[in-house]
Amino acid sequence: MGIYKDAVDLIKHLIQSIGVPADLDYLFRTRVIRVLIPADAAAADASKYELLMADKAMTITNVDLVPGAALTADDTDYKTLTLGKGDNAGGALTSLAAKTTKITGGTGNWAEGAKINWLATRKALTAGQRVALDVAKTGNGVVVPDTLIEITVEYD
Repeated sequence: MGIYKDAVDLIKHLIQSIGVPADLDYLFRTRVIRVLIPADAAAADASKYELLMADKAMTITNVDLVPGAALTADDTDYKTLTLGKGDNAGGALTSLAAKTTKITGGTGNWAEGAKINWLATRKALTAGQRVALDVAKTGNGVVVPDTLIEITVEYD
């Protein structure tokens, strides 16, 4: 093998010996951040969850929701889930993507464990920006089950 300065050199050598340098780039630039949000206590609940803080410039490449239980969609009583970004000062968020739990034009019914893709386009973040999830009700709302949020980011 040889002498390596650190673990990164060892990993680089192993991947390059396989002959797929694109894998090396993916390994060091891409991360999947998983945040479990708890189930609503009641349909009328509105919530906000801080999901991540960008430690340096990055791009969100994908966001999936993975519900921990079923949700029955309704066009009158539903929730709107908004993914937003903002500065570290706690100011207002800029919407990155929004989905409702409506039948018409929304996510429809949720099945336990079935991924729901949320983000259609790449979204850039600068160092220090935060990403949060805002959950708001319409009508009587609906109980959003515990849900895993998977955010795939690529460092610039």
